[in-house]
Amino acid sequence: CLADVIAAEVDEIGSAKLKEKGGELESSTISDFLVNHRIRRPEHVAYQYLHGNVTWGELDRRIDALVVALWARGIRPGDAIAVCVNDGPVQVEVLFATARMGAIRVGLNYRHSKGDIERLVEHSEAKLVIAADDFVDLVSGCSPEFGLIMAGDGQGNLGEYAEALDFDAPLPDFPRPKGSDICQICYTTGSTGNPKGAIWRHSGVLAVLGFSQLDLKLNEDDVFLHCLPAAGVPSILCMWNVTLGFTNVIMPAFEPGLALDLIEKHNCTSLLFIPTMITGVCEEYDKKPRDVSSLRRIYYGSASTPPALVRRAGEVFKGIELEQVYGSTEGAGGWYTKLSHADHQWALENDENLLSSCGQPMIHCRVRIVDENGTPPSARRSRRDQRIG
Repeated sequence: CLADVIAAEVDEIGSAKLKEKGGELESSTISDFLVNHRIRRPEHVAYQYLHGNVTWGELDRRIDALVVALWARGIRPGDAIAVCVNDGPVQVEVLFATARMGAIRVGLNYRHSKGDIERLVEHSEAKLVIAADDFVDLVSGCSPEFGLIMAGDGQGNLGEYAEALDFDAPLPDFPRPKGSDICQICYTTGSTGNPKGAIWRHSGVLAVLGFSQLDLKLNEDDVFLHCLPAAGVPSILCMWNVTLGFTNVIMPAFEPGLALDLIEKHNCTSLLFIPTMITGVCEEYDKKPRDVSSLRRIYYGSASTPPALVRRAGEVFKGIELEQVYGSTEGAGGWYTKLSHADHQWALENDENLLSSCGQPMIHCRVRIVDENGTPPSARRSRRDQRIG
């Protein structure tokens, strides 16, 4: 990912300059963006959960309280914390707290087996595990240095997790993270079926957030529906709103009917689906229509979408713009290519085969077409033929 390379080079240059002065490079993190929104728009809703919401000002205060609690537990910069919960306040708060104190967040997929969970906790060298009560059996075999914190239902009833938050003690004194520091170990099964840990660094995450949202045309008035499990790469969508300060509506787990209900209730303007989710919401809409007129753009990824489904989505979500994005876990959750709304329209009118393409490079990436030897094709191709399929 070109953005990650650029960010790394900036870090390197900054480190060289500061080294001459005997200092170390400090870098922005998602936590710093949160602080800015606390100052700029403290009363704006940052996250809308099923049980209520939290403003940027309130969220910043909760992150401080969680950092104090984690420090008291023994967590220090560079330590890993594993999290096994449905998407909700615990998932969100651990992302920001680990960034603030320089710890490392490790997402655990509750669909993994108990043995896989134990192996990932051991492999990541996690010193603490935070888990929802529903997943106590999955983590019961883990023995991290600082034990387990049970987080109730991970939503409105947070059990031991809520009791641990300390809103009165001052923040401990710790060094600010550097851009090259690890912020997450994001496990993916990839093509082998065995989990592999992709290393995400602060500089890469911020580059992905900034450049991707610039290319995808999001703004501070958006209301984004987050409906993909944030244990893995969709954690980038769980903190998607911190760049521009818009509202993120969090689904604990995807359900087609609930997705339509939330779009209607909170006037969601954008979201990211995978094709099977598009199928599910279209079928649910046929059974029980909702007012989805607020939605202006659907991003989708992981696979191409059949022309018939693209047309059906256009009938359900009238006036919607569809954009396909392609990326990988190794790219810090970012996307490399995009099949734009204009590309979708052209394909439907001229050549539906184009919908099987993943599009053209996004603004922060460089993509090449090469053969198995790494050699680029010699023949010049048309703009349409140069898309990556």
